[in-house]
Amino acid sequence: MFSRISPCKDGASSIEYCEGKGHNGNAQRNLLVTPINMIPGVPYAKQMEPYWKKARKNHKVQTRRIVVSFSKKELDPNNPEHIEIANEICKTFVKKYYKDRQAVIFLQADGKGKCLHAHIIVNDISMSPPHRGCSKQQQYFYYVRKGIDEVASKYFNLDPGEKTKSKVTQTERVFEDNDKYSYIADLKQRILHAVENTSNEKDFISALQKNGVDVKKKPSKKYGSYYLYNFVGAPIKNIHNKIRSLKLGYSFGPDAIKEYWSERKVVQNSSKKEDAFLTWMKEKGESYFIFSESGQLIRTDFDKMEKLHEQYELELKAKKEAPKEEKTTSENNTPNTPVVQEMQPIAPAIMQAIMNDNDEDDRQKELSYRRYQRAKEELPIDYSSLQKTKDFSL
Repeated sequence: MFSRISPCKDGASSIEYCEGKGHNGNAQRNLLVTPINMIPGVPYAKQMEPYWKKARKNHKVQTRRIVVSFSKKELDPNNPEHIEIANEICKTFVKKYYKDRQAVIFLQADGKGKCLHAHIIVNDISMSPPHRGCSKQQQYFYYVRKGIDEVASKYFNLDPGEKTKSKVTQTERVFEDNDKYSYIADLKQRILHAVENTSNEKDFISALQKNGVDVKKKPSKKYGSYYLYNFVGAPIKNIHNKIRSLKLGYSFGPDAIKEYWSERKVVQNSSKKEDAFLTWMKEKGESYFIFSESGQLIRTDFDKMEKLHEQYELELKAKKEAPKEEKTTSENNTPNTPVVQEMQPIAPAIMQAIMNDNDEDDRQKELSYRRYQRAKEELPIDYSSLQKTKDFSL
C-alpha cells in the first residue's frame, strides 16, 4: 500500500482534476465518489468555498490531496466488494484523522498498473470557528501513512511492496548507451566499493572521503534518515555534485547499507560454523556423501547430514555446559613457596596483660589472665600465636 499528501492552493482545480476524464484510455475515471460533510450532487468546490473565505487573508492553501493506492495483493479493482472496502477505509480514516472538515473520496483504477487507488480531497479549513487550517501534524506524510495503515490493517494484511534498489535516470541510460562518462554511475560505484570494504558507518564515511566523496547523514520526517553525498572528487566540472541517497535508490541509503552489513555478518558466521562442523566430521571419519566404486559422487544423504548436524550440536552444547576443572592448591601456588600468614595487630588489652605478667605475684597473674579472657571474647583476633609466645596458665 502506498500513500502521500500534498497541499493545493486552488481547491476547485484539485477537485476538477479528480472528476476529469479517465486516464490511459479508460472511459471511466471514477469507480465511486463519496462526499463527507457535504451534499451529493451539489458541486463540491461550491460547498467548500464559504469556508475558504472564512480563513485568514494570508492563508494560501485551500485543500489537501491525499492519495492512497492499494496493491492487487490487498484489494482487487475488479471486485465490487473490494471497492466498497476501499471506500470504507477512506471514510473511516477521514472521520478519525481529519475531523470537522469537508472531504470527498474519488475511488479509481485507471492508472498504468490498474491498481485500486483513492484521491481524497480534504478542505484545509475547519468547519467550526475559528476556521483554522490543518495542523502541522495533519500535513505530514507519516501522519497519513500511520492512519491509513491502522484502519486498513483491520481489513487485510498490509503489503509493504518492494523498494527501488537503484534508480537509473533517463540521462544516465543515454550516457551508458553511448559509452559516455556518467558521474552518477561513477558515484554509485564508489559508494558500493566503500560498502563492500567496510562494516560500520564510521569506516564507510571515512572510506568515501578518501575516494573523493563527502557524506553527511540527514534526518527525514518521511524516510527516517538519508545520506547526502557530495561528489567533490568528480573528474568533470560544472555538475551538481550534491545528491541525496533517495535519488540514487534505496540501496544507497543508511537502512539498506546497515541491512547489508548485518546479512553479511550472518553469512560469515554461518560459514565459520559450517567449517567447524566439517572439521569435526573429518575427525570422526564421517561423511554424508555417497560415492560409487569408481569414486564419483552419486548423491547426498540428507537424512544422515541432519543426524550428523544434531550430533555435532549436542556435543558442542555438552562441551559448553561441562564444569570447568578447578586448579589444585599445588597449581595455584608456586612450588616450595611457604604460605605467609599476615599477623594481626595485638589488642591493647592483651598487650597490657603481657606486660603485667612479669609480676611474680599470683594475684597479679590471675588479674592479667582475666583481662586476657575478656579481651579474647570481645576482639576477633588470632590468639594462637600469642599463646605460644606467652603462657598465661596459673
